[in-house]
Amino acid sequence: MDRHVLLLGAGRPIALTLRLGRSGYYVPTVISKYIETLAGNDPNLTVVIVNADGTYFGSADGKFVVSALKSSGHRNVFMSALESDDGNGFSEIAGIARQKIDTSATNAEALNHGEGQP
Repeated sequence: MDRHVLLLGAGRPIALTLRLGRSGYYVPTVISKYIETLAGNDPNLTVVIVNADGTYFGSADGKFVVSALKSSGHRNVFMSALESDDGNGFSEIAGIARQKIDTSATNAEALNHGEGQP
């Protein structure tokens, strides 16, 4: 993995994608290790959670996800929600953004939307 991280280049934005409904596929310690390694290049790493069909479900700051996975109470809730087909368990965890942005939105509109602007 370190060899691939070097190819990313420092300072470039990075997102890690996790897919809902893959029961038994993800391991909390491995997810944390990926995030911590990738965050060396992008401290603002985003974790994007997608539905089984690849459409956007939600997102969170990488540091938040690592923190949740290292907390015994949050880890179980996070992993159960991730392994579910609908991700409903994520509603129990503050820090998972669920706002959707229209596909026709400009970059500026998307950024304003993420900051709570209309």
